[in-house]
Amino acid sequence: KNLTIIGATAIEDRLQEGVPETIQRLGEAGIKLWVMTGDKMETAINIGYASKILQKNMPIVKLQCETDVVLKRRLEMLRNTLGLPEEVNGISGRLLTGK
Repeated sequence: KNLTIIGATAIEDRLQEGVPETIQRLGEAGIKLWVMTGDKMETAINIGYASKILQKNMPIVKLQCETDVVLKRRLEMLRNTLGLPEEVNGISGRLLTGK
């Protein structure tokens, strides 16, 4: 809802040369990055690290919910428990998976 996709990329198996560094520069420039995949959580996390969207020092919170209502409730509980600001709305760090 009210989402504008400005660009998209697909990653299959190995990343092309320079992709992780480019993605890292985009993140450093303040561009919000997400990985959306239908793969398993572990695969999505591996892609996140390989593409440098995730860094080793980042905390990763894994939430697997059947509905968006349950997900919103769990995110709100995490925000309250961890004292996170309202704009923190990532799923599995910066990963969205289909499973």
